[in-house]
Amino acid sequence: MVMGGKGSRSSVYVYEYGEAYDDLRTAFFIDERDYNDPELAESALESAEAAMTRAGVIYEVEVTSGIHATRPIGVPTWEAFKQRHFVDGVPLPVRPMQQQLTIPPSWHAMVEAVDTAYHMFRAELMELLAEAMPSGQIAVTWDRGPLRRSPGSVDWSEEKFGFEIRLKAGLVDTSPAEALNSVGTALARRGWALKEPDPEQAEYQASQNLFTVSIRADQTTLMLFGESPLYWSPAEAGSSYVVEAR
Repeated sequence: MVMGGKGSRSSVYVYEYGEAYDDLRTAFFIDERDYNDPELAESALESAEAAMTRAGVIYEVEVTSGIHATRPIGVPTWEAFKQRHFVDGVPLPVRPMQQQLTIPPSWHAMVEAVDTAYHMFRAELMELLAEAMPSGQIAVTWDRGPLRRSPGSVDWSEEKFGFEIRLKAGLVDTSPAEALNSVGTALARRGWALKEPDPEQAEYQASQNLFTVSIRADQTTLMLFGESPLYWSPAEAGSSYVVEAR
């Protein structure tokens, strides 16, 4: 561990933990300035490292020093965290990593299904807008491909996945109402179920096989937002992956 200069004792160590490396939350912090003796600060860091290692949870430490060493707001100190969880025995809100990872039986099939659905959905939305708005320049403005859409978990059967895509098309010699009607007609022709539009909102919504689409238009641009259902893989032997509405 690299400590800040013992003379200045100006480093703040913020510990984060969770059940996946890309889904961590703040646990506690250690501010070297809280300790009169640099050796006490080093002892606190060593005890925190040892306790988190014994707990077996995923964790990381972010260190800031000098003028950038600020204390996080609403986060317990190591002493308060240690008292609550390692002395009083309140269980940690995150579970330790499993010694042996158990992959759900339909996991690989689910991953392939999500990837295939993503590419098909993206292509369909592009084709739909090109069909409905042949004179408008189409662009993808937001593309959150197949990613986890649930909290990270040490149990992969608890994680759920999906994707969202946002596109836009410029309105050329077309009113917002005409653009919406054109896209709505294209959706209906492809088997999408259109919801009755709100006359006060320049917006349409449609659904098909748990996928949803929202379309809005202003004076210059039509925007389309597509969202997938959620996919997850149960832990039970012989089970297949599940597709459910959000």
